[in-house]
Amino acid sequence: MASSGAGVRTGRGHDTFQGKGHHADADCDTPPNRTQGTFGCGAVITDAAGSVVAEGRNRVFGEPSGEYLLEGTRLAHAEMNALARVPAGVALDDCTLWSSLEPCLVCLSSALLSNVGEIRFLAPDPLWDGVERLPSLNAFVERRWPFHHEPHDSEWAVLGRALALHMHASGER
Repeated sequence: MASSGAGVRTGRGHDTFQGKGHHADADCDTPPNRTQGTFGCGAVITDAAGSVVAEGRNRVFGEPSGEYLLEGTRLAHAEMNALARVPAGVALDDCTLWSSLEPCLVCLSSALLSNVGEIRFLAPDPLWDGVERLPSLNAFVERRWPFHHEPHDSEWAVLGRALALHMHASGER
């Protein structure tokens, strides 16, 4: 793994993303996401052995179903919904947060405060270019910064980035 400065460790995680068989993007294109105007994004938290600890999907818009604690709020990002399903007493320092899209600052901060050990994502979100420099803010952030992998490098990552750019440029949710 290469270091990109200030304690941030980065590395190509694409082989592990595919090899683990976790499909953080499994719910991305489901009818509830498309018909309710929600940006399709899924997240999975796995333990060190690769077992699923929690799952989440973006539920910002649409009618609350009771499935997720945060659904119907501006905080109902896939990563936040997955993290909200983990009881406070469960240690996440050996866990990996998998996401179909690069986590935003709110999700990254929540992962940091939850002591998540690693973050892996399929596609970069252009809104968060440069986020890897955050650990240089102070010692606390640097010490607790999760292992933040570079995006997956496949045709799916290219499609994910293109969709994110389209959503941001068009003003869609």
